[in-house]
Amino acid sequence: MTPQPAERLPLPFETGVPRRTRILFLVSAPFLVVVVLAPLVAVLTLGPPTPVVLAVTLLLGLPAVGAGIWLLRRVLRSLSGVVRVTEDGLQYECTGEMPVFLPWKSVASVRERPIWQRLEVVGQGGNPVIHVEYQVDDFERLRREILVQTRENTPVELPLHIKGSSHLVNVLSVIGLAAGLVAAGMTSPEFLIIGFFLLPLFALELWRMSVGVTADEEAVEVRYLFRKRRHAWRDIDDIVFDDTFNRGQRIARLALVVGGKRIALGGLRGSATDNWMRLYSAWLVQRGEASNPTGA
Repeated sequence: MTPQPAERLPLPFETGVPRRTRILFLVSAPFLVVVVLAPLVAVLTLGPPTPVVLAVTLLLGLPAVGAGIWLLRRVLRSLSGVVRVTEDGLQYECTGEMPVFLPWKSVASVRERPIWQRLEVVGQGGNPVIHVEYQVDDFERLRREILVQTRENTPVELPLHIKGSSHLVNVLSVIGLAAGLVAAGMTSPEFLIIGFFLLPLFALELWRMSVGVTADEEAVEVRYLFRKRRHAWRDIDDIVFDDTFNRGQRIARLALVVGGKRIALGGLRGSATDNWMRLYSAWLVQRGEASNPTGA
């Protein structure tokens, strides 16, 4: 039975950062300004500063204030941006800037910027660059649509190897944590109680974390710490993003959908969008649903 393809965006499609998010940032912006200015004001008002202290404060404080204001202005402008997806390409409009249009065939790369919490869609030669904020409405489907539209720019090369986390480092980390808790438990038994609940969680995550993925013409092999699993291309229903969130920050991760169940591919190195593109392109080609963009 051929699985139904993942739901695509109705084109043309337009989205942006939700209004509530913009209002929340506007409300919090004055408090951020106060935090930036507080150290400078404190030095200048708590007694007469010496010439050296005054010079150092101005030398360090004024650039910091300028950088903070520039950053707030940049974030405010990015929150007002509108992303429009069409059959021909990607368009970005932002207050105070000229609209930018990037045809799909001119896209050189799509990469994550986890610190800034955005995608960057980059044209040939590094220009133009369209920023897609993680906070926009329907981001998951928008990201997939952008990648699907630019798939033909990515050749399929098998065998495909994607390295994962260093299992040695992970094992040593858990052993070190266990040793530290046991040592602390010799004097404070509560540490042993903490370890009793905490260590199994770390061990379970270590057991589930993939340490590498290899794809050939027949299957995708997912390697774990003490085992490996092969999944034939015909048995894979889809390759999807399985993002996690840490303190409100989106962390892009992948998963295979096999038999209706998600098999997480956490711990892979490199760009999640690059890894998705390579695996997804190979999946389509090996299933006979698309041709290799390079004809290889």
